Order: sequence, then structure tokens, then C-alpha cells
Amino acid sequence: MEIKTCPFCGGRACLNSNYSYKTRSYFVFVKCNVCNAQSKPYYSPDEPEKVGWKNDSCNDAIEAWNLRADEKSYTVYD
Repeated sequence: MEIKTCPFCGGRACLNSNYSYKTRSYFVFVKCNVCNAQSKPYYSPDEPEKVGWKNDSCNDAIEAWNLRADEKSYTVYD
């Protein structure tokens, strides 16, 4: 799944992961390499790198990042 550019600065974004020692689990999120904006973190039952960044958590993080408001759905009233 392709990751869209940052909706704020247009920079390149990529998947990242963090390991939480408190919960003993991984979390994945998409983060912009330019302005550091990031998506919500998603719990990952597996280490993302070991599964090739291809699991439901990675897909959910990318989907959330790629979600954009549809400009055509807004109605402008004069």
C-alpha cells in the first residue's frame, strides 16, 4: 500500500514502529520525515520489521494517514 505525502507540508512519510516495554508490544505509525506529523499509533502483535511491514496494524496506520477530507463533499453557501 502506497503512503501519501504529508497533508501539512507535502513531505515524504514512512512507516515507523516503537516498542513499549511497559506493555511489551509494538506500535506502528506513519510519520512525516520533514515536519514530524504522525498518524495515531496502532498496536502490532508482531515486530513490524520481521513481517516485512505487512500486517493489519501497518495497513491500518497507512489507511489512517492516507485519509483526506474530500473537498467536493463540502457545500459553500453564499
